[in-house]
Amino acid sequence: MRKTTMFACVVALGGMAAVPAFADCQAEIKAAESAAMKITDARQQANAESHLREARDALAKANEKTCAEHVAAAQAALKTKPATTTP
Repeated sequence: MRKTTMFACVVALGGMAAVPAFADCQAEIKAAESAAMKITDARQQANAESHLREARDALAKANEKTCAEHVAAAQAALKTKPATTTP
């Protein structure tokens, strides 16, 4: 009984430690989504939204590393200057 209680406590504490990382990723996704809505270049916005979709999928699968990678890629896509076309 004592081992079972100890195991339950360890599992509960481990779960609490993982929550802040996913909360950070989710907050970064929301911030990047709001920044993407302000972008006027369609290609740049589509690229960022593609990475944000992948980040949301990774978040749903509880893959913190992939989520963070796609959020970073989305943020990088939002910071790049749109391609200028010459007439």
